[in-house]
Amino acid sequence: NIDIPELSLEIQQHIVGTIGTIDDLIEKEKAIVSTEIKIVGSLFEILMDNANNRKLSTIGEITSKVSTGLNPRKNFKLGLGNNFYVTVKNFVTDNLMLDDRCDKVTNEALAKINRRSDLRKGDVLMSGIGTIGRIYLISTEPRNWNISESVFSLRAKDDIGSAFLYSLLKSKDFQSYALSNASGSAQQGLRMEFLKAYRFHMPTMEQLALFNKKAKDILDSAAVSQKKVQSLESLKSLFLQKYF
Repeated sequence: NIDIPELSLEIQQHIVGTIGTIDDLIEKEKAIVSTEIKIVGSLFEILMDNANNRKLSTIGEITSKVSTGLNPRKNFKLGLGNNFYVTVKNFVTDNLMLDDRCDKVTNEALAKINRRSDLRKGDVLMSGIGTIGRIYLISTEPRNWNISESVFSLRAKDDIGSAFLYSLLKSKDFQSYALSNASGSAQQGLRMEFLKAYRFHMPTMEQLALFNKKAKDILDSAAVSQKKVQSLESLKSLFLQKYF
């Protein structure tokens, strides 16, 4: 009983051909992102192998800020305004999708959330509830979006660097730690105290600086491809709206 438009075969073929072309471009950019992030992961593994016998540090010690966003309950209403309210569901593989899957909030709500989250370029986001451990590095200043209470925001100290913090949170050891320390009956979640308590062997400052320099260039390139993916997804959505 679902109504669908009557489209000629010529228009159907045009739609399929156009969407196919866009999807091919999306997959190409996703492959670039995946490859570049794997390269950074390999560089990180080499860095940490060389740091095996060094002193232990914690995430709490290498960050200047660890916070979350804000729950709308008693604070603001969802569905109003034109700003994106990011939750765990908006994390996709190696990206953060700001699209129709996001709830919307007003400028006033956005400002209220940011008084808690204080999002900035270079901060690292992590899903903390449900699908725990999805990671995203903010590559440009957030203007029209902010995060829910289910998302952690972490800021590396200046001498640590966001590339290192991002790679640490994506590492297999940390991901395993996060999952094993999650708790909750209705929905699993990682508590901030456990996040900050994660321990690892700290590289030397010289090793860290060299890693950050190499990794930042690669992650900057990946961010360009991530934005292309988002633009192409939006283009596909707009194109389909012409016919459906």
